[in-house]
Amino acid sequence: MRKRCLASAAALILFWGIMSAMASPGTPADPLVTLSYITEKFAPMLTGEAVRRADSALEEKTAALNAIMSDRLSGLYAGLAEKTASAVLVRAVDAKLSFTDTGGIYRLTAVSAGRTLTVSRGSAVVLISGEARTRHTAINLTAGADLAAGAALALNNEIFFADNGGAIITDSSAALLVCGRYTVTAPAYIPKYRDLAAALNEMGLLRGTGAGYALNRPATRAEALYMMLYLLGEIDEAEAYSGTSPFGDVPDWARAAVAYAYGKGYTNGISATAFGAALSSTPDQYVTMLLRVMGYDDSKGDFSWDRALDFAVSKGMFTESEKNALRNMFYRDQMVYVSYYALDAEAKNGETLGRTLISRGIVDEKTFGAARSKITRARGM
Repeated sequence: MRKRCLASAAALILFWGIMSAMASPGTPADPLVTLSYITEKFAPMLTGEAVRRADSALEEKTAALNAIMSDRLSGLYAGLAEKTASAVLVRAVDAKLSFTDTGGIYRLTAVSAGRTLTVSRGSAVVLISGEARTRHTAINLTAGADLAAGAALALNNEIFFADNGGAIITDSSAALLVCGRYTVTAPAYIPKYRDLAAALNEMGLLRGTGAGYALNRPATRAEALYMMLYLLGEIDEAEAYSGTSPFGDVPDWARAAVAYAYGKGYTNGISATAFGAALSSTPDQYVTMLLRVMGYDDSKGDFSWDRALDFAVSKGMFTESEKNALRNMFYRDQMVYVSYYALDAEAKNGETLGRTLISRGIVDEKTFGAARSKITRARGM
């Protein structure tokens, strides 16, 4: 409407200006321009030219305004996208995560390497970053093609799982948009150090559980304490201990050993009244106990418990790369690995831990040698 008004006004101004200029030389009897020419040809032509110029001017202004608005909206959308991603970002951990379909809304999900993301029928997935592959056949809606089982997912392609849903395996840490119900699961851990556990058992430094060595699960603080007492050669004395501790969360099978270790100053609780027996042991906690077995005393400044792994590296208990691997995972399997190779580490008396155990009569030298001769693996986690 505004454009038409401008065009009409411009046409009238031009029209009357020209008419004024042309009217003076002529007379009614002999006009320079006939009225029919003005009304039938000149006026429509003038109006059309005015409309064209008004359209051109408005198009230029509109384009300029659109460019400004586009820049501002792009910045706004980018900020909103970043905030939204932060708000809905879900880090997948070993436990299963599940969401209900929200009617076509995509959720941004971060999934660690080696995890499996399983989606329900009719779900869609878009890989934003990282590497992943599909375990089942699917449809690449972006490319308009079938996707075979085991095929890698292309970045920013919408993958649709029709009949029975499907699963995606992440080969690296990945960010995905998921539309539909899904779960994220960690792969079942397969122990790698059964031979080391068997060697420690042969030496008398490890006792199994009712399920073997149970290497495929995290070590609890109570179990880590038991391992330390084995290496110290005091397990029998600890189990026969009749004293008490201030901790009320220790199971019956570990009560005497925890009280013994606490009384000896080998370990502390997580508070004045709790030992945290069922909590998973961290590598720092276990290595701190191992260093105490080797004669180092953190209470006297030999090392700091929060830098126990670094100190252990300096004493040859394990390498820098092994330290980093322990930070990522510490199951009973890794506890066995650390315990076995700690036998070669330097104790405070200058001997290796293995030689110290032999000299103290905790391990028979021939048994020690025979057990170690069966280990043919190259060291490395």
